[in-house]
Amino acid sequence: MCGNTDCVVGVGVNCCTKPEYIEKLIKNARDELDRIGQEKKYVVCYPDGGVEWDSERKCWKYYTGILLEEFEKRAKNWAELAKFKIILGGCCKTTPDHIQCIRNVLKDGK
Repeated sequence: MCGNTDCVVGVGVNCCTKPEYIEKLIKNARDELDRIGQEKKYVVCYPDGGVEWDSERKCWKYYTGILLEEFEKRAKNWAELAKFKIILGGCCKTTPDHIQCIRNVLKDGK
């Protein structure tokens, strides 16, 4: 597993369209890193802010995305699930406002 490789500083998820999937992915990553004795490694989470793949049309479709208030609440939950050992950012369609939400959550984190 890459979690046991010294040059890997974190494992996680990128460009997740549905924020409700992220909680389980983060928890599973943190639990597995802890289980294998890699507590110092980070969980990486770069959720997307409003794009998803349309498999029928074979193209990206944009939607309004997650409201900033919900994004901030979820970011707080993601950080807590990762025990604040997290690299949290944004992927497709995230904005500086999304990043500000992350900053708000992490500035007082552990």
